[in-house]
Amino acid sequence: MGLTLWPRTRAGGKAENRRDHRHFCDFKLSLLDGSRRSVPRPAFLTDMSRSGLGLRTDLPFSVGDKLGVQLALAGGRRIDASCTVRWTRSEGFLNSYGLEFEGLARRDRAGIASLLEPAPEVDRVGLFLQAGASIVLVLVFADLMAGSDAVRSSVVGALPYVLIFGGCLAGLWASFRS
Repeated sequence: MGLTLWPRTRAGGKAENRRDHRHFCDFKLSLLDGSRRSVPRPAFLTDMSRSGLGLRTDLPFSVGDKLGVQLALAGGRRIDASCTVRWTRSEGFLNSYGLEFEGLARRDRAGIASLLEPAPEVDRVGLFLQAGASIVLVLVFADLMAGSDAVRSSVVGALPYVLIFGGCLAGLWASFRS
């Protein structure tokens, strides 16, 4: 993920509490000035959420300052967002800032959400094994039902117990997976 910041305007403002869960991270950032030229100053992304991000740098910002943020998404897509400094805290040589995104389009919000919560991967091996076991079970059941009347009546009589036992096993399996 690439991230660049550049100052927009300075304004007075009031601190605001966090609304979304923060995902903690530690990325070095590229800072840009108002002309979008590189500023050789240390800057770090400390956390990020759907509504904003945490920044640590030695540059002086005040509550209410407006900053531009550029996020690089997968596929080469970039988001240029405006942020407002909502809180500041001095931490030795560096200062920490809480920035809130402003005026993001729905597509940009979805892009930020995809950065924070990537789509879950499909367990292809597990899915293949489950499908194979289901097919074997259907074939065994069909073979038993094609047998003699005595075997068929035994299978039909045992079916409710097999289903209850299978349901219990499936419930245990699901509880251990989560």
